Amino acid sequence: MARRRVGYIVNRPGRRVEDPPVDIPVAKDLQSVPGTPIRDNEVTYYAREYPLESVAVEHSASSLWALDVTEVIRAKARELGYGEVGFTNFDRRFAYKSKRQYIKGDLRNAICLAMEQDYVATQSLPSLEAESAHGDAHLKQAEMA
Repeated sequence: MARRRVGYIVNRPGRRVEDPPVDIPVAKDLQSVPGTPIRDNEVTYYAREYPLESVAVEHSASSLWALDVTEVIRAKARELGYGEVGFTNFDRRFAYKSKRQYIKGDLRNAICLAMEQDYVATQSLPSLEAESAHGDAHLKQAEMA
């Protein structure tokens, strides 16, 4: 099999806090534009309905506080063993139907935590070994949560 050409390299923290950072080569044919796609109609809507000037004035103190808190959360999640930590707007539509009853109505943000599954085992899909790796990752995440 021919080797793929490298498009760019992503640098991520190691699996555990004490591990060194890892460089992950991304194949050129899988390369995409980093960041969030911009949809002009959405940008126009939010610029009109929620202009940035009002957010900056109304929430400037909370944004400074949030920067400190996000770093504390990120550090704790990495310490627990999560590989990636992100923060995003909360969208109730993506919550499990069975869990929606436990969600407070005023949640605006969500913390996204990712943990790596056993890569070698997952490459054997469909198999019991791959399903076991998937289940083990969920059990470990439940314990960490």
